[in-house]
Amino acid sequence: MELLYVYVSKYMGLEFKEFNFSSDCIIHYNKDLKQIEYISSDLLPSNFWGGNIRGVTGVVGKNGTGKTTLMRALLRSCIDGGLSEDPENVIVAFKERSNSKKISLYIHQSIEVTNIPEVFEIVDSPRLSNCTFIYHSNHFDPYEYPLDLTKDQLMGMKNLGTNYLLVGDKETYLNRDKNDLGFTYKKTLAYHRVMELRRQVNFIRKYKNNHDICIIKIPRYLRISPNNEEEEWLCSYGNEEQVNFCLKMSKLFNDYQNQLEKNKRLELIEFKFFRSSIFNIINYLGAVSGLEYDNEKFSIQLLEGLNDLLLKRRSIGLKDFQTFYNNLYQANSYFPFLKANADDLLELLKIIEKSGISDWTNDVYIDLQKNEITAFNKFFNSFFSEERITSFVNFGLSHEPAIQTTPSSGEMAFFNLFSRFVTLKKSELSQNLIILLDEVELALHPEWQQSYIDLVLNFLKAEFSGSKRKVQLIITSHSPFIVSDLPKCCINFLDGEMKLQQTFGANIHSLFMDAFFMGKGLIGQFAQNKIFEILNEIETSSNLDSEKDSLEKQ
Repeated sequence: MELLYVYVSKYMGLEFKEFNFSSDCIIHYNKDLKQIEYISSDLLPSNFWGGNIRGVTGVVGKNGTGKTTLMRALLRSCIDGGLSEDPENVIVAFKERSNSKKISLYIHQSIEVTNIPEVFEIVDSPRLSNCTFIYHSNHFDPYEYPLDLTKDQLMGMKNLGTNYLLVGDKETYLNRDKNDLGFTYKKTLAYHRVMELRRQVNFIRKYKNNHDICIIKIPRYLRISPNNEEEEWLCSYGNEEQVNFCLKMSKLFNDYQNQLEKNKRLELIEFKFFRSSIFNIINYLGAVSGLEYDNEKFSIQLLEGLNDLLLKRRSIGLKDFQTFYNNLYQANSYFPFLKANADDLLELLKIIEKSGISDWTNDVYIDLQKNEITAFNKFFNSFFSEERITSFVNFGLSHEPAIQTTPSSGEMAFFNLFSRFVTLKKSELSQNLIILLDEVELALHPEWQQSYIDLVLNFLKAEFSGSKRKVQLIITSHSPFIVSDLPKCCINFLDGEMKLQQTFGANIHSLFMDAFFMGKGLIGQFAQNKIFEILNEIETSSNLDSEKDSLEKQ
C-alpha cells in the first residue's frame, strides 16, 4: 500500500493544491481541462533510500501556507477506520500492492473529471487499507478544529503528537476515558510527564549501545531525589490546625536529621525519602474527599508512630521503616494508599543501597545502560501504576552521575521523537506505515537540521528492521537544510517553485539565496530598515557637513 497523490480543491484554507508522494510517477489534475494526467517516471534509482524505506517526500512552504492543514487533510481523507463519511473535495491515488500495474483512484463527486488514463482504477473510498498512519509533531496548539486528527486518534492511526499525548497519556496511564471531567489540568500534565519519562527510559534501554541512531548524547543516568514541595506547601498553606501539625512533623524530622553524623550519607538520603513519603500521605488525605476516616485520629497515630521511631533510635534502617508502615496500615486498613506508599518506599530503598549517591545533593543515580536494573524496572512500573495526587519522588535524566546535566531543548526534540516511536506496539501496526512528521526540526540548531533526514532514516530502519513493514515518510518543513537532503522530484512546494534546477546536495547558501526562502534578502528586517533610514537622511540632507559626525556614528 503506497500513497501516490492527493488533490485538494478546498479544505480549511487549502485550495486547488496537489501533492505527489512518489518518485515513480507524476500525477496531475488539470482543472481547466477537467482531466487526470499521468506520467510514469524513474527519477530515482531503485532502493534509493535504503532498507525498508519506500519513499520520502517533503512538503515545504512558509508559515501559514498550509503544511499542517495538509497533514489534517491526509489523516481525514486516507485512514481506514473510525470515520463514517468520506472527505469532501479531494482526489486520492494509491497503490494497493507495490507490484500492481493498476492505480486506485478516488474522485469526490464535487470534482468534475472527464478523462482518466487507463492505468487508473476508480474506487469508492480514499481509505488505505492494511496501512497505519503515524503522526508526530512537537507543536502545542490551544485551538480546537472540527475532527482534527492531529489532536485525536482513531483506528488506522497512531498519534505521537504533543497535542494528543497531553490528554491521551492520562487515558493510557489510568485506563480511563480522556474526557473524564475528574481530571484537572495539573494532573493531566503530571501524567504526560510520567509517560514521557517512561518512553525516554525505554528508548535509552533499547538503544544504549547503538551510537549511529542519534548525534545527541543520550542521557545515561536517571536522577532520583525526594520531593520536598509537598512539605513546603503543607507547612505554609491551608487551615491553621493543619499547618501547625505539619510544622510539628517537620521539627521532628529536622531534629533527627541533625543527629546524623556526616559519614552516614546513605542513611540520611534514605531518611529524606521516607520523610517525603510521609508528607505525600498527608497531602493525599487533604486532597481526597469522600473517604470515611477520622482525620484527627489518624494524625495522632502518625505523630505517635514517628515519635516512637525517631526519638528512641540513633540509627534507622529499612526494617524500621517497614515496621512503622505496617503498624500504621494495620490501624487504617481501609486506606490502601498507605500500603502502596510503603511498598514503593521499601523497593526504592533497596535500589538506593546499590546505586550511586551524590556527595552534596539528595540525588541518587541509576545507570540505565547497565543490565542489572531489574529491581528498578519493577519499582518504576509499580510507582507509576498508582493513581496519585502527586508523588514523593522526583525523576530527571542526566548525562553525568555526580552533577545535574539535563538534556537541552534541542536534544529533547530528538529524544522525544525517537522515544515515542519506541513505545509503539508492533502488533498493532499494519505492514505498511505512512509516517507524518510535522516540522519536527524546529527546535534544532542548523548543524543538527543538516543531519535530521539521515538520523531519522537510520532510526526508522533500525526500529522497524526484522519485519516486512515498509515505511513511507512525509515531512513538512520550511528549512533549506531539509531541502538539501531531498531530490526535487520528492518535494512539494506549497507557495511557488525553487529556481534551482536541483535541490539534492545543493549548497545551503544557494538554497537561502533562492527567492523561495529569502525573497526579501539575507539580512534582518530591523537592520535593513535602519540602513535605509540613514541612506534616506543622507540623500535628503541640505547640509551634510554639519550632520557628518552624527551620520557617521549611525
